[in-house]
This record gives sequence, C-alpha cells and structure tokens, in this order.
Amino acid sequence: MPYYERWFVAGIIIGVLVGLGALSIYYLVVALSKLLLMAHVSLFPVTASRYRSELRWLLLMPAVLAAAFPLSYLAALALRTPEVGSDRVVRAYHRNLRLEANEAPAAALSSAIAIGLGGSAGMEGPASHVGAALAQLMSRVLGMSAEDRRRALAVGLGAGIGAIFKTPFAGALLSAELLYRRDVEPDVIYPAFIASSVAYAVYGSFTGFSPLLGPLRGPLQAPLPRALRPRGPGGRRRSHALPQGPPRPLLMAEGPAQEPPREDCPDGGRCGGPCHSLP
Repeated sequence: MPYYERWFVAGIIIGVLVGLGALSIYYLVVALSKLLLMAHVSLFPVTASRYRSELRWLLLMPAVLAAAFPLSYLAALALRTPEVGSDRVVRAYHRNLRLEANEAPAAALSSAIAIGLGGSAGMEGPASHVGAALAQLMSRVLGMSAEDRRRALAVGLGAGIGAIFKTPFAGALLSAELLYRRDVEPDVIYPAFIASSVAYAVYGSFTGFSPLLGPLRGPLQAPLPRALRPRGPGGRRRSHALPQGPPRPLLMAEGPAQEPPREDCPDGGRCGGPCHSLP
C-alpha cells in the first residue's frame, strides 16, 4: 500500500487507541483526586467553624503527598516499567527498542497516582508514553516494517500529547521536533496530523472541545458520577463537575444577593424592587 494511504488508515487507528489511552489517564487522575483529596475537604465559603471541621483532613494532606511518589514508583515496578515519560520513548526511537504492551497501563496508573494525590508531575510524560506504547503495539499487530514501527512510535508520542492537552496541531508538530535537538523528522508529520486529530476528537467527545472549539460539549460528555463531584457549601455535592456561573466572594453571606439602594429612587430603595419610574 502506498505511503499516504497506508498512514491514513494507520493514523486513524493510532488516533483512536491513543485517545482512549488519554481518557484512561484523565479519569484515573480525576477519580484519585476527587475521592481521596477533594471529597473530604470543602472550605468554601471560608469560615472559622468550617475550617475547624475540616482540620483533621487538612492535616492528612502532607502524609498523602509524601506517599504519592513511593506509591507511584511501586506501581510502575509492579508492572515492570521502572521509567515513565517521553525520554523512554525518544530513547526507544533512536535505539530501535521495543515498548512492551504492559508499559501503557503502567505509565497511566503510576502517573495517575502521583498526579491525583497532589504530586508535582505533569500529564505530558505519561500521555506520550502511553501513546507511543499503544502505537507500537498496533504496528506489531498489523505486521508493519521496522521503519514503520519507528514512525508509529513517534506518531503515538505526539498524538498522546495533542489529545491530553487538546492541541492536535501542536502535538503533531511535536512528534517531529521532540526526537532531535536541532532537526525534525518530516516523515512523521503527515501521519501525526491524522493520529493527533483523531485522538483529539475521541478525547474531546468525552471531555469537551475547549479551548480549540470554544465551549462546544462532546457528544459523549456526561456529568461526573455523584461520588466524584466536588462538595459545595454545607457538604452537598454539586450537580456539575465545575461550579456554574461567575465566581462568588469567599465570605459572602448566605441568601440572595441584594443591590445597594439607589440615591435617585423616589422610595429611597426601600421597596426592594426595580424602579420603573426611572429611565
């Protein structure tokens, strides 16, 4: 099959796999952070009584943070993947190394533990590692040549970053630039554009397409389960994943907002309703 036709089909398959892999990282991070951290702490609006009631959970936060990286490392070792990140992928590309199938779940799980428990880590490393591992697995299943397996590695790397950050074009270009210090790999740009765009479409279908397409919701996007929703005032679960409407001041009194009385109102603003007599 010619180059463009072959990589058009392979790019779509890689994009679907990488989009699902990026979703696994996202939902793992959300589940860990909501269930173990944010599910027990609710300080808004900030009051002295609320602070005292949540103090026992706040004192546990340093212990949870200290346990994040050891647990993350142990999870990676348990799945026989001591190194997670884009450095592993770039090294595999230049040395013709093989990424094992277990590296994808290992990178997703270990990184989700570190990020979800409040560790100082980013999403680009696990996303690129998961994407590259899934892309190379697909190339082996389809019986592609050794050179095409190397290209699939780079394509999956860029598609993973393009999906997790919702930047498909930047992810495609990054797949060609990240491999070298002062050069690019032009042969991966075309399949990377296809794979990164498809991965973004899959990922955005569940998480929304902002900011690239504005507030457009994904067709499969649904509210978070009740257990994963952040708590609002009084410990009640919010109906949406994020607060709706403009932000409120932290020390706002409960009850409906009241506008200050207008000096030019005939009633002095005491009626509490709109002044129809004024222009």
